[in-house]
Amino acid sequence: MNEQEPITFCGIVLPGRPVCVSLTQVSEDKYLLPIENISTTSHVCVFLTGNPPLQAEFACAIYMSLYPFESWNYLGSVSMENPSTILRFRWPQDALDRDISAQLGIGVMSLEEVRFLDYQKQQERQVILNVVGDQTLNKIGQKVVENFYNYLQSATFQIPSNEPPGFMDVVPSNAVDRWMQSFDQRCRNNPRFWQDIL
Repeated sequence: MNEQEPITFCGIVLPGRPVCVSLTQVSEDKYLLPIENISTTSHVCVFLTGNPPLQAEFACAIYMSLYPFESWNYLGSVSMENPSTILRFRWPQDALDRDISAQLGIGVMSLEEVRFLDYQKQQERQVILNVVGDQTLNKIGQKVVENFYNYLQSATFQIPSNEPPGFMDVVPSNAVDRWMQSFDQRCRNNPRFWQDIL
């Protein structure tokens, strides 16, 4: 392919942005798409356009790199067997509070190579789930319960009682509803807020 011609065999969609079907070719089998302010999204859709068609024995490996582009994170792949995909990516905590640029990389390679990359990624995910999955879920659960307890404590008031010590703690019946509304609003405003509490 001529480097001066737009590369249109892959299409890329980021939520809330126009579809992109023009990539920059950086070598014979590698292509790039620069993305500004990537921290506003966490998903990307990549699909084959069929123009030109990808040969059946090849696939496109999809990578992401954050500025200053020192390392690449393998996200997934598309091929004639699986011509479209929606991929999720996670950002470092410090990237969420600032505009940050990224590069989406597409590498055309053999189907066998991409299947091996997919296998490696699945194995890494399984190791993470086995090692820290239960601990992380336990920690999130503890923090949510702690938040709930503290909220109820702040809503509690005392009334006189005939039993020692002479008063009783009372929680308003709507306190749980108010906590649920507050928690739900927090989740809508920042779906990744739980990362802040770990």
